[in-house]
Amino acid sequence: MKKILLLALPLMVMCAVSCEKDKGNDGNSVQKLIKEISWIEDGSSVVRTYEYDSQNRIIKLIETWDESFVSETIVEYDGNTITESWREGTNGVWDNEGRDIYYLDNNGYVIAEFNLQMQQNSD
Repeated sequence: MKKILLLALPLMVMCAVSCEKDKGNDGNSVQKLIKEISWIEDGSSVVRTYEYDSQNRIIKLIETWDESFVSETIVEYDGNTITESWREGTNGVWDNEGRDIYYLDNNGYVIAEFNLQMQQNSD
């Protein structure tokens, strides 16, 4: 499920980096944020939900597969770092968790990454 988090990273970085306004608009354009995406993959029903902060940056991402496997990511922004704290589990039991820290340059590009995966539960 690590690939899910890697797919989410570009979206989070795009939200963290401010973009130039469309010069063709009068400044009254409305930004629409995605709250939920669902699809079928390899016969499984997948639902991904997003939560945002007041600056429209993703702060929480939850992905559920067939209502049993859940991946939850909390995103924190602090200057030039983005921290993802994540956990995964099946049927309400969290059995895998970790933390990824991304260091950004002054242009908002990732220049370094640190990964820490916690030990899985053995119950």
